[in-house]
Amino acid sequence: LTVLYSFLLVEKTKKAFGVMQTAMGGTVLCGGLLCATAIIPMEIPALAVFILASIGGAMRNTTNAVLVTDMTSASNRGKIVGLVQRYNMCGRCLGPVIMGHVANIREDLPFIIGGLGASLLSVLFLWAASRMPAVAPEEQSNSASMQPQGEGTPSEKPRQSA
Repeated sequence: LTVLYSFLLVEKTKKAFGVMQTAMGGTVLCGGLLCATAIIPMEIPALAVFILASIGGAMRNTTNAVLVTDMTSASNRGKIVGLVQRYNMCGRCLGPVIMGHVANIREDLPFIIGGLGASLLSVLFLWAASRMPAVAPEEQSNSASMQPQGEGTPSEKPRQSA
């Protein structure tokens, strides 16, 4: 369902509401429903709410990627996207380990901490994104159109005198 939403509806949602509003809606949907999963006593309804929360996560993740791309210039975009992916993967690796220990304290606590933590971090990211200056259009040019600086072209080699 999440993958289907990502492919079919995220673009329509972004066009209808805007990137920032879609990201905020995804944050509220994901965080709120993830916290609600913790208080639902039955497994089947909790699973349905968890699936809806993952749709909010899809809204948030795709629009956050768009915001990162829009906020960076072509010259440093790869570095910034790499950093974002690094921290995302660290969270995916360390999160289950840490939350496994937290679940030993109380079973619903990982959902509450995860929902509130993800929402707080996403809101901080969106707050910072809204205050950053826009990147100049010439800096946003497609990196594929940039010509690499080569050293071996004949016009760049200095002439040697005999």
